[in-house]
Amino acid sequence: MAQVLTLDTRRFMVNSNLLKSIIERKTVKALEDIGEFVASEAKDRAPIDEGFLTEDIETEVYPADRVAVVRVPVNAPSSEYAIKMHEDPYNLGEKSAAKEATLNVKVGQKYISRAIDENASEIKDIIKKDMRL
Repeated sequence: MAQVLTLDTRRFMVNSNLLKSIIERKTVKALEDIGEFVASEAKDRAPIDEGFLTEDIETEVYPADRVAVVRVPVNAPSSEYAIKMHEDPYNLGEKSAAKEATLNVKVGQKYISRAIDENASEIKDIIKKDMRL
């Protein structure tokens, strides 16, 4: 006579769904923390004259896409020159040079990209901390 093995997978499904929910929450938290951290670092690296560019740098998280974006919004006061300041070479003005000396980070071109590149280990640490189960 053949033996019958009966499995009740309801508990497994409940636990799987719970784990999925926990991971999704932790992912959003990590994205928020990374976005805030990178925005702060980008603000430190942004050139300064009147301060609009620094104030306009923001972060937004898109949980469904698992993306955090650090940007200067198109409707921000500094939007007309934000890309130029990020992409084009230029000489630092007096206030930017003073900011650079005070914060001990390079101020100017690629202020958002460098905020990511120069902080890769800190970003990894945020991921490790926030994703810990």
